[in-house]
Amino acid sequence: MGSTAADGAAFTSFLSALNGSCLRGQCDWRLPTLVELQTILSDPFPCATSPCIDQGKFGPTVAGDCWSSTTIATNPEAAWLVYFGDGVVFNGSKPFTNYVRAVRGGL
Repeated sequence: MGSTAADGAAFTSFLSALNGSCLRGQCDWRLPTLVELQTILSDPFPCATSPCIDQGKFGPTVAGDCWSSTTIATNPEAAWLVYFGDGVVFNGSKPFTNYVRAVRGGL
């Protein structure tokens, strides 16, 4: 798994708006890596409930496909996603419409 320069609406619109307004007093929002998204999936895996996340801890989450910031090393036009319906990881073309989840802090 590799990475390229940030591009697409998740970066140019969504994160720009969050950071421009300093949501909840924080101006350092970013997309999580694939590994970070996988760490918030419910245990045990595969998930027995949907969505596959502790909504009490992480807030309301749609049981849908969620982008990571991790670009496919062999195809910079695609990135890794996590399906929060059951926790499955897959990749998709970047123009594909999906959900995003913002996180804060360094890697």
